[in-house]
Amino acid sequence: MNKCTSAFSLWLAGLLAVSLSACDSNGDAQQLSELVSIAEAGYTSLVINGDTVIETGSSTQLSLEVFTENLLIGTDISAGRADWSSADTTIAEVDSDTGIVTGGSVDGEVGITARFGNLSATTQVRVSSAELESIVIEVAADSLGLNECSANQFTALGLFQGEAEQRDITDSVVWSVAQPSAAFDEVGLLRVTSADELSVTATRIAFLGRPEVSQTDTVTVLENLQSINIVPDAGELARGSPLQYRAFPVYQNLPDETSEITDNLDWTLPENFAQVDNTLPDKGLVTASSAGDGVLSAACLGTTVSDSLSIVAAGSGEFASLSISPENMAREFPLTVVFQGEEIIEQLIATALFLDQQGGEDVTDDAEWTIDSTSDSSLFVLGNSSGDRGELSIRGVGTVTLTATFVDEDNDDVVFTDTVTVTSQ
Repeated sequence: MNKCTSAFSLWLAGLLAVSLSACDSNGDAQQLSELVSIAEAGYTSLVINGDTVIETGSSTQLSLEVFTENLLIGTDISAGRADWSSADTTIAEVDSDTGIVTGGSVDGEVGITARFGNLSATTQVRVSSAELESIVIEVAADSLGLNECSANQFTALGLFQGEAEQRDITDSVVWSVAQPSAAFDEVGLLRVTSADELSVTATRIAFLGRPEVSQTDTVTVLENLQSINIVPDAGELARGSPLQYRAFPVYQNLPDETSEITDNLDWTLPENFAQVDNTLPDKGLVTASSAGDGVLSAACLGTTVSDSLSIVAAGSGEFASLSISPENMAREFPLTVVFQGEEIIEQLIATALFLDQQGGEDVTDDAEWTIDSTSDSSLFVLGNSSGDRGELSIRGVGTVTLTATFVDEDNDDVVFTDTVTVTSQ
């Protein structure tokens, strides 16, 4: 062990000792968990993102990112892991778990603080009772109009009484479009299918005595889609290993370097050897369930423009063995975990491996999970029902032996099993 590693280990050991003491006296296991996460990852700072000006009585969602000294892109901190607080709840309150800020009854500026382990960050949020007078709708699109089968982000800017600068209120309005050839999501992203004249509306609904404010604009969708290209090109699929296909448009009088339109198309694969996902956010994801070949197609609804691709799934489809692995693929069996007094959940994955091809098929939900009868049931609980199959609950120090059994119903009901050992210390 070099000096740097030794010094870090001593520092981490000291941090854990102090934290364990705090946990014993305050019962703050969450604080201990976050301190360990920060120490292991080397996080050094937090950044709060979100709207910093809101109306009295309205709400906004703040988010939190954590950085290291050398990390240019932050890691999102999920809800419930950070502790949020407001310096003055008469101006604004904040949900301590989620970071949702709600304007109070008093105008002013207030500090909202997020704490994650021993790190903290503060942002200033201004709450104003100024009346919304009008809304301006903006869209990042070609000056001539929207492109056929494209997705376009609309922005709502609010002009408030007595304020010179407009505020971005995109997330605070309800978006709608009158024509069936287009549809908004909740944050102003408009997906269009065919050429049309669209009436788009942004509405700030009435609340707390404030009147409804609405703005409607007309935008043009151009009939300019010439072709669609599906990538990657035709090739072999590994059974049970999903492959993401993507679609790119070619527009009339526009350069080829355009944004992909994968999510705006209707994907079909009529053959039963493989399935294509046609729902967001996984459109174009193909998974082969057996050997075979067929035609994958992507079409823009409302137009006659489409593309198709021949695909092949290789292999006999015969399983060779069953393998249990931790969900975290960086770890392997025999698996040892450190028990610190709080229940540990380890999700185990059962993978059926094929006879004549690489990869495998996740059969966790189709396997039968059993635990050794000599194991202490008060210390180890193994899930074996819908929604928790393969989920191992560790509640104390000891060793457990568990088995997954899978029956290949497509090949003479051949039974495959794998047995592993997990130790908590």
